[in-house]
Amino acid sequence: MQLAKNSLVHLTLLDVEDYPGYPIPIIALGEGPKKLLSTYGIHGDEPASVLAFTQTPQQLLEEFGDTLKQVQYIGMLLNPRGVSEGTREHCIDEIHECDLNRDWTYFEDPFSRAAKDYIDGVVNSAGPENIFHCCHHENMMDGSPYFYVSSSFYRFNPKSGKRIGKAIYSFTEKVIAGLEKESIGVAKRSILAEYLERLADAVFGEGDPDIARNPFNTKPYELDKDSTLSNYLTKKEVASIIFESPIQARYSPFISQLTPWHVIFEILSKKLSFLERDIVERRDMHTLVDEILFENLKN
Repeated sequence: MQLAKNSLVHLTLLDVEDYPGYPIPIIALGEGPKKLLSTYGIHGDEPASVLAFTQTPQQLLEEFGDTLKQVQYIGMLLNPRGVSEGTREHCIDEIHECDLNRDWTYFEDPFSRAAKDYIDGVVNSAGPENIFHCCHHENMMDGSPYFYVSSSFYRFNPKSGKRIGKAIYSFTEKVIAGLEKESIGVAKRSILAEYLERLADAVFGEGDPDIARNPFNTKPYELDKDSTLSNYLTKKEVASIIFESPIQARYSPFISQLTPWHVIFEILSKKLSFLERDIVERRDMHTLVDEILFENLKN
């Protein structure tokens, strides 16, 4: 990747207390007033999300350079130690571990605290109405990709929830149209389009709020979902969605040799030849979602 040579790119390695060897890498493109905040790798054993983090910025630069005047992309890899060790959680020691996507209420883990401070700064500076967040995940629940919204969507503030619903709903038709991109197959484009339509119905339709918490009924509603990153941002009145691609199997540590961490961009890009085809396809799906969201935020 040649990102560092481009004046539109700002690379940051966010220091994490007690873990100097594992800063949180952040890539910011452009300086537009609208912000696409995309977060990846909060669960370290979801490799397609991590690989999308290494690919998406370059794709945005190559395909949407003019949009960078209106929209800024901010990508964050939230669990660098978990990624390097191939673990879902951040393993503090042999006994204690922390799921970083269940730590956005009490912020017990230093990685969550560091990410919170940075994200709060972005929200306070840009204003929640100018930010759209996408949290990238992978799941083993079924064989389809899907989108959903946080469990607090309808509960914390009906007025703000309606505004956020409009923000999500307003570009779903444009997003669906954008799925004609040829980087993924026709069947997958059809699935994404269907689930986006269902998401739109859930967040801005007349459906049951319980369905809106999980419009595709692929995961049980869990109380600890109140402590997710998306839930945290929704409560701050930021429009936030979760995208999950279907993972067939969890992978053992696949980039454990990432030392020092600051070489993540170059090394991960070279690892593709060792990964299975489905990971590459899912990586492209995550990148496609970011591209479509980014392009449509300019309007």
